[in-house]
Amino acid sequence: MTARSAFTLIEVVTSLAIMSVLMLGLSGAIMIGAHAIPTENDIGQADQRVIEVLNQLRADLREADGIRISTSASFVVFRLRMINSGASGAPTQIDYSYTISTGVLVRKVDSQPVKTALTAIKQYDLSVEELDGEYCSFNLVLNVPATKQGTFDLHAALPVKPIVQ
Repeated sequence: MTARSAFTLIEVVTSLAIMSVLMLGLSGAIMIGAHAIPTENDIGQADQRVIEVLNQLRADLREADGIRISTSASFVVFRLRMINSGASGAPTQIDYSYTISTGVLVRKVDSQPVKTALTAIKQYDLSVEELDGEYCSFNLVLNVPATKQGTFDLHAALPVKPIVQ
């Protein structure tokens, strides 16, 4: 009789079990890695959030008749005094505050709780252009790296020349 070299059934089943455990671990690592990278949809939502906040700010600026800007080494606050529309529940004052160390922009309307508008802002440049002692345009540049666009620019020509306090 000649000797044949072959695997026994137990050896084949054991090797298949070991291979399936290894493949399961490898597929789990691939799934975790795939979820770590932001998708286009996530980035698009971040861009949309920044655009919504800037549109809200633009609308607030157009209804303001007074602006007070306060700056320090750690924050920038601008307070908008709103035009009295006579409507019940209309805001009278809106505060926007940017904290430089955390990169967070918050919005507060009258006595309502503070709401976080944006996070992860890396650059925040605010300028107000003045003509004859009256503020006429408002420029804000935001750099938000978590977005596809990255840098956002808001330029609002104010129809009502707000009083600077």
